[in-house]
Amino acid sequence: DVYVQADCGNGDFSQWSDVHSFNTTICDPTDQCEYTITMHDTYGDGWNGNAIDIYSNDILVTSVTLSSGSTGTASVFLCNNSSTSFRWHLGSYPTETSFEITDPYGTQLFAGASGNSYSDGYTLYTTTVSCTPPTCPTPTNLTASNQTTTSVDLAWTQIGSPNQWNIEYGPTGFTHGTGTIVTASTNPFTLTGLTASTTYDIYVQADCGGTDVSNWSNVLTISTPCGAFSIPFSENFDSWSDWAAPDCWQKFESSNITGYAYTYGTYAYSGSKSLKIGTNYGDSYYG
Repeated sequence: DVYVQADCGNGDFSQWSDVHSFNTTICDPTDQCEYTITMHDTYGDGWNGNAIDIYSNDILVTSVTLSSGSTGTASVFLCNNSSTSFRWHLGSYPTETSFEITDPYGTQLFAGASGNSYSDGYTLYTTTVSCTPPTCPTPTNLTASNQTTTSVDLAWTQIGSPNQWNIEYGPTGFTHGTGTIVTASTNPFTLTGLTASTTYDIYVQADCGGTDVSNWSNVLTISTPCGAFSIPFSENFDSWSDWAAPDCWQKFESSNITGYAYTYGTYAYSGSKSLKIGTNYGDSYYG
């Protein structure tokens, strides 16, 4: 805290000024590196007082928020080797917010999904800042294209020049490290052996030779399209939640009649559920 007072001579002094508070920098700018926080708001009106406070060595460095709109990015420069924490500052409508924290080399450190209920001051993530580039950088911007019922083309951005990568995949939500791992020697790479109408989580890791491998990339989630059903075919709808439309089923409507189709726990022919089909004019049918 700093105050200032004027000395007008002959013992005549002014009142002290209002207080001014400041922090000295923790380190020189040359010892800092850039972390990125990407913010989203489902309603599109900013974060309404919610924010992320960043502390280095228990000193508040800065606070970032989304002042308006549905998305925005903030850069935070942190000191090498500093103990840093990201803490939630609670405002209004916090369930509308989501965000990702990314290190200087493209690795996502933490993601907060919309619908969160963090308390004020809750520590989201802690780390010791490293401004030293990894010897084997993490692949970033993992994308998918040309999805078929059994395959997908994958591509990613790679710093450096590794010529081999590990790809791990499994049903969405699988525990990282327990999935199927294949080796890729090209980028892009076609991943095969998938199952139709299935949602997968996919990760990629660079192999720079010997024991030098990168961190795993951020997860990419894809869904393979529906395939042809074998006949005879039977469906009792018991595996679907009430009010849900079964995967790979489509509802066709005429130009002047609209309706609905969803699973429902009544009038079952077998098992406990049926498919309820109806029009918006009060007609309902079960099958």
